Amino acid sequence: MEEPNTIDSTSLPMFPDEIVGRIYEEISYNKGLIKINKLWDTFKIENMIMKKFILQCCLSNIDVILVENELPVPNKNDIDIFLLLDDIDGKYSLKLQEDRLWTILTGYNKKECKIGNLAFELLLEIANAKEKGINTMELARVTRQDPRSITGRLKKIEYLYQSVQLIYKGHVVKKLTLNKFVSTEANQSSTKKIEDGSTYIRMRDYLGTIVSIVKKSKNGIRQINDLRREMN
Repeated sequence: MEEPNTIDSTSLPMFPDEIVGRIYEEISYNKGLIKINKLWDTFKIENMIMKKFILQCCLSNIDVILVENELPVPNKNDIDIFLLLDDIDGKYSLKLQEDRLWTILTGYNKKECKIGNLAFELLLEIANAKEKGINTMELARVTRQDPRSITGRLKKIEYLYQSVQLIYKGHVVKKLTLNKFVSTEANQSSTKKIEDGSTYIRMRDYLGTIVSIVKKSKNGIRQINDLRREMN
């Protein structure tokens, strides 16, 4: 079937300029880099003319770097656009310039922002977790930062996320979710299943039960694992 030479705007999920803006956001939520072939599934775009137009808009922006196999492509605007559109192996990616990435995630460019590189590294992981969120134990692990040090760094960016105190695998942690991805429905849920099958327990919702169990136990002491087993 011949590809249409015009774009039917009624079939688009949003206007082209909105899509380009959202692409920049999506790149920022993927730690500043995303494979081109993943964009079309994310935004449900199948029209080849539309893909070409959006890609040209992105490449014309000075804040966007074209990357091939993790290396910046010089003279990005000289590359054959159809080579990028036909890339099914994920060789090519779009990457945001550092200042644009900082501005999207914090509201300030790197020079203006006072949070520091290590706190920004934490923010990248929180943003990348999207709706699922990430707990402080996992955050320290993936960033390889000292768990004792991340509390102060998280304090610097607390205006950008919401946190809920939870019990996770027997440890008291905080689950952090970027403000962009916080939903009222999620906040009202007492428990949340995550990908590995574990369960988060919102401590506040079980506080009365916990106090009652501890009061009835010998010497007023109860192991966390025992508490979890009894509440289940």
